[in-house]
Amino acid sequence: MTINSIIPTGKSAVGKLVGAPFHFASSLRMARVFHPHGIELKGTLKPATPWWPVSESSTISVTARMSKALGTPGDLPDILGLALRLHEVGADENPWDILLATSGLSTFSKMFPAPAFSWNGARYSTLVPYSRAGGAAAWLIVTPRGVHPAGTSLSALKTAVDHSPLHFSVYLARIQLQLIPIGHLCLDEVEDHPDCLQPSFDPVLNRPAHMRMLPEWLAETRKFAYRGSRNGRGDTQKRG
Repeated sequence: MTINSIIPTGKSAVGKLVGAPFHFASSLRMARVFHPHGIELKGTLKPATPWWPVSESSTISVTARMSKALGTPGDLPDILGLALRLHEVGADENPWDILLATSGLSTFSKMFPAPAFSWNGARYSTLVPYSRAGGAAAWLIVTPRGVHPAGTSLSALKTAVDHSPLHFSVYLARIQLQLIPIGHLCLDEVEDHPDCLQPSFDPVLNRPAHMRMLPEWLAETRKFAYRGSRNGRGDTQKRG
């Protein structure tokens, strides 16, 4: 009997080790491990630079989900989430999923989630950087534009969108504190779906082939975590 027959090795073993806790937690909760409750929205993204995998004259249709990481009730502070699915981008026209969470905007704080006290004051970051075709690493940052609801209530957010679109500025941030405007996001329609029927976003599987998430070992680990969470709650949605 060899050690490999007792302790499994390779990617399948890593996947089981990483995915198991998320599978258990989501099956126990019968919901996403994090961001269990949210609002599904529709809108558009207007690129402002050639960084995007489409022409600057294009308008990208977007499915979004705004949520609270821990699911705190009412206006209690929480790490707020903004998940984006950009439809038909890149040469293969597959979707691109981008996950953002509230954070700081300094050189290091944009790498770590942080609680927010209102939708209006939220500052969202991808937390990990992207690299396009071997280019420099850069984070995506999204900030509210105009007036967004005070507090962190999901019901208040839904009411706000029903009355007026939510606008956001989209930036690219290098390791230093340098925000480069790269687009305008508008969310203007609420999709009235329960949490169990809202999209499952996977930024590792659903992305343009030339766009890498860094560090790559972390992206690989996240893939197993997302898969475990989906399987635990019985999510059979087809991946992009």
